[in-house]
Amino acid sequence: MTKDEYRKLVKETASTFLVDCEAADWKKENEEGDFSAFYDHAEYDGGFHSIIDCEFSGVDWQEAIKYLQCTEQNPDHVDSGLYEGCSWKKILVVIAFEAFSWDVREEAERMFDRGDFGQVVKAFPTNQRQLGFYPDHKLYKIPKGPWAQNMCGDGVKILILSRQPIRQQLRIRGANEPELAVVFEGPVSERPSSFVVACRRIYTQGGDDADIKKDLKRCEEEFGVRATRGKARGGAQA
Repeated sequence: MTKDEYRKLVKETASTFLVDCEAADWKKENEEGDFSAFYDHAEYDGGFHSIIDCEFSGVDWQEAIKYLQCTEQNPDHVDSGLYEGCSWKKILVVIAFEAFSWDVREEAERMFDRGDFGQVVKAFPTNQRQLGFYPDHKLYKIPKGPWAQNMCGDGVKILILSRQPIRQQLRIRGANEPELAVVFEGPVSERPSSFVVACRRIYTQGGDDADIKKDLKRCEEEFGVRATRGKARGGAQA
């Protein structure tokens, strides 16, 4: 990644954030509002960090080094509490994530202040850890059960904790990781026996070796999750 490529990525991500969080409409309703007020409004539902997380999903320590070589942020300013106890590879990823988020926020503020509320909408990437659908959405129907958690209307997580006995878990590296953790992110419609999610993306919260395609296949085979037809943009309808 060159510095020019990095700057383009930062600008496109900032633009996507402003469009996704409807900065233009917010400014019309809050003429005296500054960027900080808009950011607080957008981040109330995690809007900013959701965009950063989507872009950064799948970045490993080697890619993290490329981000750190391009950013002008000072890595020493990243709160060490964010990566305390992590491996050195994870530390690099965390620091790069924070530096990238600062770059995007600064660019978004510059755009906002000059009345540019974004035009470019960057598609969410698909990689080993996530399936990206945004700016479109894809409907998924998720049967209810103890494995399905409604994330306050912003998505549904299928979570299965490790089935190994506690004594055996203590001997296994990464035993604190769930056996299965898949998030269907997007607006949720709740029905008597299921959730319907207009997915912006589907991603795994499993370990470093987790593969979203394999995890999604398990969700389909074990828990009856399925893609469904219907109007997906602007709400979860089927």
